[in-house]
Amino acid sequence: MAGSKWAQRIAGLSFAGLVGAGLVASSCAEAEGRFIIECSLKPGECADCEGAEQALTGQYNVAGCLPDGKGGTRGTCGYDAQFVVRNQMVSSLTINANHNDVETSKIIVTSADISFDTDGQTITGVNGETLLGEIEPDNFTCLTASNLFGGVDLAEQESLNVIMTLKIYGRTTGGLDVETPTQYFAVSVYNDPNDCTCEDTADSLPGIDGAPIACADCP
Repeated sequence: MAGSKWAQRIAGLSFAGLVGAGLVASSCAEAEGRFIIECSLKPGECADCEGAEQALTGQYNVAGCLPDGKGGTRGTCGYDAQFVVRNQMVSSLTINANHNDVETSKIIVTSADISFDTDGQTITGVNGETLLGEIEPDNFTCLTASNLFGGVDLAEQESLNVIMTLKIYGRTTGGLDVETPTQYFAVSVYNDPNDCTCEDTADSLPGIDGAPIACADCP
């Protein structure tokens, strides 16, 4: 809807702006500037955000959940989102005061809070979603949240705009609880069974971020 609150929010999304807003809004002073969600990448890719094709938006075709007639589905049933998460802490092994030769600045990622704001139906978020990983000091890792929007019910050719809000939690090997500033990702969820192909979609996940699903009459 032109001029709506939703359209204004989508138009205002930018990587630099959202990271800045997240840093200001973070309630955990220990985490600010040390543990951050840098960008999102296509599922299956993992690279430093610098020079990578960053994305703060995604697309998901719920028609991927349709049966393919062979005991499976015509695509990926549920949106997979991959995030680049960075540990900007300095290695404690380079600090003269560290006499134990133990790295205390490594982050063990444990969980995430994920919520959704839409221009239509309600999507239930989750607090404490298990999200496991390890990030060495001054390094990054890629973490994937899977099966999001799997329960969205849309009529054919209907669409739904979603803003996903994400915060990730962890603990350093030195015993410090950390959390990222809140980050936001816009996802267009739609139902288009005609966006299909019988060809191999290679490394893409069918129905996710522009990759077509399998057509109903594929051999």
